[in-house]
Amino acid sequence: MKYDAIVIGAGVAGLAAARKLQENGKKVAVLEARERIGGRVETDQATFSRPFDVGAHWFHQEEPGQNPLANWARQHGVEAQPDRTRYDSAGFVEQQHRQADLWTKTKGDRPLSELPSVQGEWAAEARNLLGPLSVGVELNQASSKDFRTMIDEKSDLVAPGGMAQVVDKLSEGLDVRLSTPVSRVDWSNKGCWVTAGGQKLEADRVVVTLPVGVLQKDVVQFQPTLPAWKNKAIHSLQMGHLKKVAFEFPPGQLNAPVDTGLQVQGSPMFHLVRPEGSDMSITLVGGQTALEWEKLGTEAAQQKVLGELRSVYGPGLQPRAASVSHWESDPLSGGSYSAAKPGHQSARLELAKPVGGRLFFAGEACEEEWATTAAGAFLSGQKAAQDILNV
Repeated sequence: MKYDAIVIGAGVAGLAAARKLQENGKKVAVLEARERIGGRVETDQATFSRPFDVGAHWFHQEEPGQNPLANWARQHGVEAQPDRTRYDSAGFVEQQHRQADLWTKTKGDRPLSELPSVQGEWAAEARNLLGPLSVGVELNQASSKDFRTMIDEKSDLVAPGGMAQVVDKLSEGLDVRLSTPVSRVDWSNKGCWVTAGGQKLEADRVVVTLPVGVLQKDVVQFQPTLPAWKNKAIHSLQMGHLKKVAFEFPPGQLNAPVDTGLQVQGSPMFHLVRPEGSDMSITLVGGQTALEWEKLGTEAAQQKVLGELRSVYGPGLQPRAASVSHWESDPLSGGSYSAAKPGHQSARLELAKPVGGRLFFAGEACEEEWATTAAGAFLSGQKAAQDILNV
């Protein structure tokens, strides 16, 4: 059986590409190495009394209604409501806005560490939030052009039922094959053959939605090999890291206002306390700290977070359930989301370009304005599909 297109990866980008192609009459198969769909979108329904997004959590947007994936989700019955997080310090927010404005007004493509820095009581914490906690890498590894090109996050939305609802909707009616890792793609002017497990599937086109961290490891062999310009684009990007440590406490034990954004001075952690009225805390650490915590192990990460929460809310805090994400060591992701290396922001558009009219690429790393987000993956998947339809 020959397909019009085979999509590698059942994350948001792959599902968006497959859906658009199928809606336009194309025969499509989606091959996914994991035992589930979603990629870096994963909602844990079992650990806590409410859904917990292990991966993507927010619909980022600058203006209400701007996020294309949130709009699609709402049209397909997924609830998305405003994120009501309130920071515990007005000074922290003010420093964050001042620093972001300063970095946004700069030109060129340099490390964020080389750009002017605001001064003040919360300046270091503000830079940590804008750097490692947002782009996933340290300031000396972060591209200033990447920072100012990406969508601002002034009016975020959340899905109370979890982001997995979105990928569930995207996947409806599609031919998705789980636990089917692709090892080789043969492509030429005669067509494409995709090797996955013991099968070899033929298609006119292939959509590759593997994360940058996987592409860099040559997990999938391409024959002929990818051209030099494409490999340069792949290696001009990097994976950012964001670790989540979540706890649920007995009712009434976490004595904090609903939807509190807690930042302790001098700490690399940022805490979402009692999000959406829950008895939970979700702690974020990014960049090098996330990598170091991954090496320390799950228990050590939990104790670090619990120690800081107890210093604020009392020594009696005792969680009844806990979860720690591990995107840093996940071989099928290699990290949380992409970041351009300083001087190489243009690699995003290069990564998105088709090769030989046969290979098409999609994923959040292929987007500029919506890079690092599920919306970016959605848009890039749709664009790759449209490029195929235009051939």
